[in-house]
Amino acid sequence: MPGGGCASSVLWFLSKGSTTYAEVADEIQFAAQTNTAGSLDEFYEKNVQRQVYDALNVLMAMDIVTREKKDIRWKGLSTTIITDLSILSYERTFYYHYIVMKQ
Repeated sequence: MPGGGCASSVLWFLSKGSTTYAEVADEIQFAAQTNTAGSLDEFYEKNVQRQVYDALNVLMAMDIVTREKKDIRWKGLSTTIITDLSILSYERTFYYHYIVMKQ
């Protein structure tokens, strides 16, 4: 993950397609080590692992990633919600004008 940070972490994950909690945590820790002098202490490493676990659980709750045992796969964002909302908005406008014309 060149440069570190959340955006590059997401791009790294997308390029992999499938990974594990440990791989994500290791990549973030590696990026942190290359951006700072010295090694990371054990507390920091455990903290990164917890944060990765929490973040991936949020992504699973939002149905963006799936997990089967230790394998994590990127599903992506659903575009059907946006499409459904635009269709409903169009239908609402159409029927509103239809009702107004009938009166």
